[in-house]
Amino acid sequence: MTDEIKEEVVENETENDSKDISDNKGLTILAYIGPLVFVPMFARKNSKFARFHSNQGLILFILEAAAYTLSLIFNVIPKIGWLLALPCWAVSVFCLVLTILGIIAVAKGQYKELPIIGKYKILK
Repeated sequence: MTDEIKEEVVENETENDSKDISDNKGLTILAYIGPLVFVPMFARKNSKFARFHSNQGLILFILEAAAYTLSLIFNVIPKIGWLLALPCWAVSVFCLVLTILGIIAVAKGQYKELPIIGKYKILK
């Protein structure tokens, strides 16, 4: 490929990406709100931006569900259950912070991985 063709391809990808981001920002925010992660996942299957954030939101949702379930199980144990559930509550607070960071990234139109959990991919 010549340099001119490469530049043209990059410009077209950038234009398509900008259009994808602007068209899907509003719906993609739902990816970070618990079970609503499935809305952009299925409604915008062909959107690279929505797929990226749906993957992040799905991982976050799985982590939130696991922390909640463990917390419920631990709270059944008499006397020390609340102590065992403390790490689960800490994970829940961490998930809240990640949710806020994810929504901010979507609002800014960024492909920004969430700290710690962002490196994992479930959706392709």
